[in-house]
Amino acid sequence: MFIEKTRNYWSTRNEGYSDLINEELNSDKKDIWLALINKYRPKGDCLRILDSGCGPGFFPVLLAMQGHHVTAVDYTPEMLETTGKNVEKYGVSDNVEIIRQDIHNLTFDDESFDMVVSRNVTWTVDDPKKVYGEWLRVLKPGGCFLNFDSNFLFSLYDEELKKQYAEDEKEAIALGYKPVPNDHLADGMDEVLPQLPTAKGRRPGWDVNQLMDYEFKSILIDKNVHKGLMSGYEEILHRNSKMFLIRVEK
Repeated sequence: MFIEKTRNYWSTRNEGYSDLINEELNSDKKDIWLALINKYRPKGDCLRILDSGCGPGFFPVLLAMQGHHVTAVDYTPEMLETTGKNVEKYGVSDNVEIIRQDIHNLTFDDESFDMVVSRNVTWTVDDPKKVYGEWLRVLKPGGCFLNFDSNFLFSLYDEELKKQYAEDEKEAIALGYKPVPNDHLADGMDEVLPQLPTAKGRRPGWDVNQLMDYEFKSILIDKNVHKGLMSGYEEILHRNSKMFLIRVEK
């Protein structure tokens, strides 16, 4: 329902997003991310991995550098173009396949991948439950998906969280933080975001409930994956929307 509007939004933010992921790839955050993924991924030296909603290519670069084969999919052509530039920049083009797809309706065969990874994607999609079903479908038995996301939208419905964010922002400002407009509410997204499914529930509990209609071997929630990946200001500003991990093994 909203996929074209979100595509238009991200189509003008590929370069800025690329700058952010390049900063991470050239900082100690790279090692933190690798440690997280290696902690939770299936065993194997050369996994076949799907990055579902790859953006400018953070996971494709990071994981291809470790010898894995990554299929990078996104719905926004400009993001895929930037992914291509980044995998070339880091010399991992041979290990990355880039394809435009709607992650609600993946075209891959059943049981095609050892692992699916995703970062900051499910909060923006029309139907996260359907996306989860697609990830489980394309996973091999014993494979898993790692979904890194945040509870970005619940404060749009929760007045107490709105007040808390205002107080947290005051605290960050007192420490030297300079407020910036919420870019996620620009270009018409202020009308779209409150209507998305993830705006209406506390995550990741909301996600767990959606997954209960599917068959899988195990589910794990890690609410501490943000540690080491957020600045001092971010720790304050995102007290109620810190990144979490949902790991589901098929």
